[in-house]
Amino acid sequence: MTDATTTWRRRTPTAHAPSALVVPAARGLGPAQVALAAVLVAHAVISALQVLVLNPLAAIPGRGLAEIYAGVTASGESMSVPTVFAALALPLVLGAAVLAQTARSSLSRTTSTGLLLGLVAFSAVTYWFASGGPAMALADAYLISGAPYSPWWMVPAGLSLAALATLAIRARRDASR
Repeated sequence: MTDATTTWRRRTPTAHAPSALVVPAARGLGPAQVALAAVLVAHAVISALQVLVLNPLAAIPGRGLAEIYAGVTASGESMSVPTVFAALALPLVLGAAVLAQTARSSLSRTTSTGLLLGLVAFSAVTYWFASGGPAMALADAYLISGAPYSPWWMVPAGLSLAALATLAIRARRDASR
């Protein structure tokens, strides 16, 4: 026995039937996670070199690094080396936690990639925080500006900006779906 309601149900797709093939999210570490982990490490290393080595040498030309640090100490200032390393290590520790969760398949690769991109972008903030103390110590000890003298600050800034742009592109792409 067929009535109008039964005929209508046969022709109308049901709400629970997928309209497209549903693929489960990829789990475990992939090439994007490995690459972003390498970018996080590179960001931290370049930032530390810029703050503690390259910028002091560029700011005080003609003096060695040991002499510059001695001058900063003699003026009662500090290059805040432990603070620099602690600030720059924060995104690395958080990145390691994201990678561990991804390797355990607790996070999808898509989520992990987004989190790691966010950490690369956030690394600009940790660089800014890490560079403040040493820049002011140099400025006070040598009566110079606290601005960066070495152009290498642009490398970590560029990495963070690229990560932020990638996040914006992904968000726009996801919103249009």
